Amino acid sequence: MASLRELRRRIKSVENINGITKAMEIVASVRYRKIHFRYNGTLPYFKHLERLVSRILTEERIEENPLFEKRPIKRELVVLITGDRGLCGSFNASLIKEMRRYISENPDREFSLYPIGKVGDRYTRRHGYEVHESWVDVGYQFTANSLREKTDHLVQLFLKKQFDQISILYMAMPRIGVQEPRIEKFLNLSYLLESDKKEKQSLEYLFEPEPHEVLTSLLDLLIAQKFYSILLGSITAEYLARMMAMKLATDNGRELIDNLTLERNKVRQAMITREISEIIGGVEALK
Repeated sequence: MASLRELRRRIKSVENINGITKAMEIVASVRYRKIHFRYNGTLPYFKHLERLVSRILTEERIEENPLFEKRPIKRELVVLITGDRGLCGSFNASLIKEMRRYISENPDREFSLYPIGKVGDRYTRRHGYEVHESWVDVGYQFTANSLREKTDHLVQLFLKKQFDQISILYMAMPRIGVQEPRIEKFLNLSYLLESDKKEKQSLEYLFEPEPHEVLTSLLDLLIAQKFYSILLGSITAEYLARMMAMKLATDNGRELIDNLTLERNKVRQAMITREISEIIGGVEALK
């Protein structure tokens, strides 16, 4: 059985760690609420924009648009969105596991990675993956306009045929509390032709100026907004995971403190009982 001094030292140590995890939980909770508010405000706009674009698309209007060019997929760029730090449960590990699964299931493709976040950047470089470029220290104060340089760069990579397909691997916001890694096509945009077929047949639009100019502007806005929404959603999920991980660590710390306190009380009670027994024994010896 541990000594009373050792138990007191362990209790003090766990209390100090518990204070840190509680503070990290509070910080993550505050940031999560802020970024989740932004995400909830952005998502409806993006969904309606995507639905509008898919409605007005026709084979004739995109016939010469290079963003819809379908090619045999020989080289693919995967944008991997992880966190800049750990201490967020299985968030980063799940994304890396999904990346490895996706690559192994497509052996006929040559993959290059674009990690966003320090965790993904360190992992991909350490394990010898081809890294096209990386972006770390992302933070959470970015806007759609501040990401323009990133999205324009991705578009140019596709238009210059450096990659036949660009996908984004990110953590989707949980619906029922379970986070889910998800990979989505980013370029080309041919997936937009597969939705809202009934609405396309029943709706007609008048364009001012010409349909080509309107569609070009809308597609540019859609690409920027999609990248922004996905990145914002993934970072929202990261802060949720960090908040839950720190809450679990704090709760476990409290339980450990209770167990150690109980053990300390037992040791102290045993010491008192032994001392009383020794006193009684001494008294009896003097009679």
